[in-house]
Amino acid sequence: MRIKETGSMELRVLGVQTSLDAVDLEMGFDRPLHLPKVEVLVDGHPISLNQAALERELLKLKDRYLEVLQVYLDRFAEEQLPGKINEMVQQMLPQTLVEGNEMDALGAPVGQAKFQTKFKWWLSPQELKRDGGNLFIGLAASVRDPSKASIEAMSTDWSCSDEGMRSMPTFSGANPTDYDLALSLNQDLVNQLLNLSFARGYFEQIPYGKAGDMLAMTAAPELILTGAQAKDRGILRLQVAKKPKGIEKFFVENPLLFNLDMSVRLVLSPAKDGAPSRISVLVDQIDENSVKVKRESVKLGFLTSMVERSVKKNIRRANVDYRTEPMALAKDIAIPSEVVGIPLVFQSLQSDPAGYVVVYMEYGGQKR
Repeated sequence: MRIKETGSMELRVLGVQTSLDAVDLEMGFDRPLHLPKVEVLVDGHPISLNQAALERELLKLKDRYLEVLQVYLDRFAEEQLPGKINEMVQQMLPQTLVEGNEMDALGAPVGQAKFQTKFKWWLSPQELKRDGGNLFIGLAASVRDPSKASIEAMSTDWSCSDEGMRSMPTFSGANPTDYDLALSLNQDLVNQLLNLSFARGYFEQIPYGKAGDMLAMTAAPELILTGAQAKDRGILRLQVAKKPKGIEKFFVENPLLFNLDMSVRLVLSPAKDGAPSRISVLVDQIDENSVKVKRESVKLGFLTSMVERSVKKNIRRANVDYRTEPMALAKDIAIPSEVVGIPLVFQSLQSDPAGYVVVYMEYGGQKR
């Protein structure tokens, strides 16, 4: 098997092995045989075919006939069957496996996604190989925003080979007997989606606890799944700006710039009542130890640590709110119901420590 440059899959049978020589064949027929009536005239005397003698002769030579048949079938399987199978398989396989589709933009305002121009994405098979007892298909992914002509389409590195930049997913989150197909999306693809959404102006501000405070993002958020400790968790790395309040105005510039990490949870909502499966990204808490205030935001450099302590204190309060009511950073992201033409039902979604979001699926919704 291989993926051709056109994006189609080629499956070629190189040889066929049979066990015909080990099969005990038997031959028989219903008697009397239904034969044409044969009559020969010799000197005007009719001589008819002796059917009983013919039947006895056939049974006498049956082992020889079976031997000839086995040799013929074995030669047919070796010389002609591979070509016939190849012709049949090529007619059944699609001409291309390149998949194009649309999706809602991540972080689109609630209730407005259907009115927004959808992102366009493509999947193109690039690599095909066996990995243990599984079949691995490496897909190149490309995504673009049609509403932003100045932003070029971006593609991900599909290679998971020894020379590739990313190792293979571990697929350790589920028992292989519980799913038919696992689709892994590397974090780079997710981050490209976040970049496109940020370029649209989404994620410009995110709530900062229930007090009404807001954090303004100054750069696109970055999802980090590498080394994830929990199967449904990841880290969202942010560069943010906050408007100083009260006494803060005397010590910091406007805005106050700092970096922080959010602990996010990936949630899969199964398909229901005709609606597709959906993914939500929820914020559970902010890692207060990740806070780094930018030096240029503090009017007096020696006060930087004091300002960081103040920011961490506010984050501690916000985390109390997140624990009782996680914040939806991206909600109800629709997932296609089929991939490269294969109808699928999504069962679970997990983070893989090699740096992937892994979606476990069953073919056509067959229940186990």
